[in-house]
Amino acid sequence: MMQNPYKIGTAELHNAIVAGMKEQFGWDDATADNKTTKLEKKYFSVLIPNLAVVVEYPYVDKVYRNSYYRYYSGKAKQVSRDCIRLSFFIDTDPSIAGNPMIHEIWEQQYRGFMILRPTELNIVGRNAISPDIYIENNFLICKTEIPASVNGLKVEVEAFPASSQDSETMVCAETAVWATMEYFGNRYAEYSPVRPSHIIKLLKNQSFSRQLPSSGLTSEQICYLFKNMNFQPILRPVYGEESDYGMIGSFVESGIPVVLSITNYVDESYPVGDRVGHAILCIGHERVSEKSVNEVGNFEVNGLNFVDYDNIKKRFVYIDDNFPAYRMDYLDTPADSYKEKKWKDCRIRFASYPLYEKILLMPNSVKYMATNFLHFLKGVDDGREITLRTFLASGRSYKDYVCRNNMPEEMKEMILNLYLPKFIWVVELSSREGLINEYSEGLLIFDSTEPKLTNLTSLELMCYKGQAVYKDNKRALKYAVNVPNVRFDSYRKNLR
Repeated sequence: MMQNPYKIGTAELHNAIVAGMKEQFGWDDATADNKTTKLEKKYFSVLIPNLAVVVEYPYVDKVYRNSYYRYYSGKAKQVSRDCIRLSFFIDTDPSIAGNPMIHEIWEQQYRGFMILRPTELNIVGRNAISPDIYIENNFLICKTEIPASVNGLKVEVEAFPASSQDSETMVCAETAVWATMEYFGNRYAEYSPVRPSHIIKLLKNQSFSRQLPSSGLTSEQICYLFKNMNFQPILRPVYGEESDYGMIGSFVESGIPVVLSITNYVDESYPVGDRVGHAILCIGHERVSEKSVNEVGNFEVNGLNFVDYDNIKKRFVYIDDNFPAYRMDYLDTPADSYKEKKWKDCRIRFASYPLYEKILLMPNSVKYMATNFLHFLKGVDDGREITLRTFLASGRSYKDYVCRNNMPEEMKEMILNLYLPKFIWVVELSSREGLINEYSEGLLIFDSTEPKLTNLTSLELMCYKGQAVYKDNKRALKYAVNVPNVRFDSYRKNLR
């Protein structure tokens, strides 16, 4: 039976969700009404008003059903195995429901879904909602196409997957790992989405007590999971230094979600009853403003003045299972959106990076080489600041970008003739104005599979101020002059 869409914020939508909870979850009127009101206040209030929602039930959700058979089905108290699915549309006229000629419009106006599950503490399960329909969406994030269906029609949404924790089979760390794999599994063929039972199975030999109900994971266990999911992860402590945040920023700028372990205590002086340990997923950042670009300081290396894009003060975007998707806070106060002081006191303690196995060169080393190699070129010491924007890209994606870019043909030919590994580090060179207007004036390319920092071993190309140093087809370094020194559009495929 085709389900009609309801306008968001209306009594009709409220009543439809309440009816679904009563019928599907077996909840009484008061419980269903209370849960729906809280859902609207917490999750619907952050969305734009001109939306329509289709309510469908019973719905078999693959993640919750996995948890149900692994855990909930064994409880004496009966818990429903089915869910409710909410599908979001923009500017949808309820009168078009059921009209097969309107399917193309539904595909265009579809903006994502949200699963409601019968877990009373946190009812919001798997969801993928386009940032387009959030009131605050001036940010750039990792996104991928996530398939779904509504009223039998296959649709897709470009979003980042999220979920609240059910507090029993999946708490914050498991939810962060699940969301990471859901993103990579939908975007890259090398990876697969995971279910809660798979996470439990992988950790079986690492656990010395019962695994359910879950009491959370350590940072080491998070990396252990990533290692068994086809990554070669790295775990780094975060001491609040600029270089620590710069490393997080460079990987996020590369389109790699980073799991951050945050806590409000580093010694025994913090009150025991107020101690917090939590895991969140960093997936992007707000668009930098002209004010923030102009305010960031510079630093000097070999007589040259540099400005690091990663040092610009900006809020980062998080997937936090206590909030709707895409909440924003600064890296040095990652839980400032919480109301309680014990949460506001939280700082990042560890960062877990799920990396492709052959990414051996780290961003701090890339920046070190870039700032030390540039002084070999003539005319760079003209007193102008040089801005650095550092990120990873696949060799194939970067060459595709080069083919379509407005950079000089001579530079294009050099890059397209390079023998590039699967992933490369790119450092775009520009000015403060270039960061604001998203253009570059030069670049360096490094081989991400080469960790050595000496003898220009990892350098593939350096092009700036009309000069270029590059590797030919025999991997020998060559020097070229008279390369047109013009502006070209920056690479913007990692975050959208």
